[in-house]
Amino acid sequence: MGTVAIIAAGDFPTAVKSCTMLTSCDVVICCDGAVVPYLNYCGHFPDYVVGDMDSIPPSVKKAVYGNMGTHVVEMSDQETNDLTKSFGVALELGPAGIHIFGATGKREDHTLANVSLLPGYVRIAADRGCSKVDMVSDFGIFIVCSDTCSVKCRANCEVSLFSFDVGLHIHAEGLMYPTDGVIFDELWKGSLNVAVSDHFELIFNHPSALIVYIAE
Repeated sequence: MGTVAIIAAGDFPTAVKSCTMLTSCDVVICCDGAVVPYLNYCGHFPDYVVGDMDSIPPSVKKAVYGNMGTHVVEMSDQETNDLTKSFGVALELGPAGIHIFGATGKREDHTLANVSLLPGYVRIAADRGCSKVDMVSDFGIFIVCSDTCSVKCRANCEVSLFSFDVGLHIHAEGLMYPTDGVIFDELWKGSLNVAVSDHFELIFNHPSALIVYIAE
């Protein structure tokens, strides 16, 4: 299986780059709240719809259930959000990669919660043989680095580093502002850096989950 797109109920992609990434995916999974904007954009139903189905208008819900090409996975569990439910469905397909769209925008608490889930998703996916999981918006992309890494980017793009590990120390090469003295005890501490070329290196003092945001 190739790449799976998961579309959450935040801001639906509209930029050329994010829409191109979406349409290039082999399978599309919509959280129930994303079905209507997906239909408005693509004009056809996604491959999967996941959630408790309470965010779909009755007429659209009837059409979804009646569409033979759509797998409906109804889950009423309130302890897990629809994005995580959709992620579990995606993993069952055995994908090489997963792009998550619509995880940001609209309610800010949903954005923070969704982004904070990404390190766990990456760890679980790696255990299942899925090597790439990211969150894509019209403004940039969130990835996770778990140890020393090299990251491709656009020269002069803005880069932010977010960690919950106060013991993590990072030496960066290819970023405008040094990170050696940064203590990651507050989320803003590694934010608003700039890549000086088409890639940068992050050298960790120990393995740790680092969320990296690369602006477009």
